[in-house]
Amino acid sequence: MRMDNLERHGGRTSFAYNEHGGAPWHRTGQPMVGLQSAQEMLRAARADYEVEVVPLYVQAPDGTYVELESKKATARINPYTGAYEPLAAVGNRYTSVQNREVLDRALAVVGAASGDAVVDTLGVLDGGRRFFAAIDLGALVIDPRGVNDVVQRYLLVHSSHDGTVPITYANTDVRAV
Repeated sequence: MRMDNLERHGGRTSFAYNEHGGAPWHRTGQPMVGLQSAQEMLRAARADYEVEVVPLYVQAPDGTYVELESKKATARINPYTGAYEPLAAVGNRYTSVQNREVLDRALAVVGAASGDAVVDTLGVLDGGRRFFAAIDLGALVIDPRGVNDVVQRYLLVHSSHDGTVPITYANTDVRAV
């Protein structure tokens, strides 16, 4: 993920990270101290906005508006400006899944209710069209009596509100920033 894809408004980046893991390479975002709830991370990254699916209209040559029956649009209230903001044209069957729901499902997959996982990074890309998070699952020590090879483990969460990316959960050893 390139830094130029991170959403930015007024010098603030829509990104939050657990400072225990260190500052990201781009040195932007909101550092969070200690274990944070998913809702706190979403709020810090300004990723707790609602996306809705709305009718899509085109303007006819006579100035009237005609609804496109085969398409819809996604839109949100921009968390920085408060403006109503269209995100993308999507197919008629598209349904919106909110960022918090995507994250809650991921936390449920890893059993985070017991406190075994930490939301390490979380952000918004492409003007609100994409969402990502990395859940820290803790390090794995492969050879505790030898060289102590340590492998970091994360569950990467990625989704979009423009229909280009399905909700995706992937195991990785790379911290998503």
